[in-house]
Amino acid sequence: MTKNVLLVVLMLLLPGPSTARAGAGAQCRAMCQQTYFDTLLAQCPICSRDVVNARTACLGGLSGAFQACTGACLPFPGRCTLTHECVDACRTARLVQRARCERRFNHQLRVACDVSLPCLVAASQARRDCRKSCRGGTPLTTTTTTTVLPAALVRGCPQDTQRQCVFQVAARCYGQCDDRCQGDSIALKICRRGCRDAVCGLLRGACTFNDRAQSAPYRKLCDACGDCAAELDQAVACEVTTTSTSVSTSSTNTTSTSTSTTSTTLR
Repeated sequence: MTKNVLLVVLMLLLPGPSTARAGAGAQCRAMCQQTYFDTLLAQCPICSRDVVNARTACLGGLSGAFQACTGACLPFPGRCTLTHECVDACRTARLVQRARCERRFNHQLRVACDVSLPCLVAASQARRDCRKSCRGGTPLTTTTTTTVLPAALVRGCPQDTQRQCVFQVAARCYGQCDDRCQGDSIALKICRRGCRDAVCGLLRGACTFNDRAQSAPYRKLCDACGDCAAELDQAVACEVTTTSTSVSTSSTNTTSTSTSTTSTTLR
């Protein structure tokens, strides 16, 4: 009975025909753009090679810049508005930079290559033909997939004992992130990190293999399932910080406030 339920859940998670068709269309359009560049490089390599390489280098830096931008977005446990806005700002910056790369490419191509060259005409025609074929759609081939369940699931073990432990501890905060991040997977990931940071000491004690009483349920399950870990995995890592603010002295002339930030580690 359990196997049948798991199979039904896995089937529901598989993308439907419309989702698969949309994904295929996006892949097709990306191939059409590459077709344009391939035709350029094949038919007029002398004037187009450096320009195409410059575009590739320009676009190549976008991923690292975007990751650095989102990496600076602060996590707030269970709250996602500010994080979501920060991630959206990073996306906007990426779009602006991408547009600059494309404008620079088009300008440099016009300067380097005579617009009347047959190779430019051929490249544009190849891209149009490709896009036309994408709009026409390609029949999807139907294949039968047999899902093999992991042995751990068959014997009642989760796929990742530690991840399940972390989820159980942070479930309420995780749920708040799910409700407030508006389907933004990047903001959700940051929000969930904030949830783990808020209870990091507890997670390190309860969801790692150690001799503390609080880890007994985790040790029992992971020992039976064979996936015990002495440290939190990178996917569920966290940082413990405790910030306290107190008023230390007060007089008729001045008031001083001291703020201390300490890191808490397990011993």
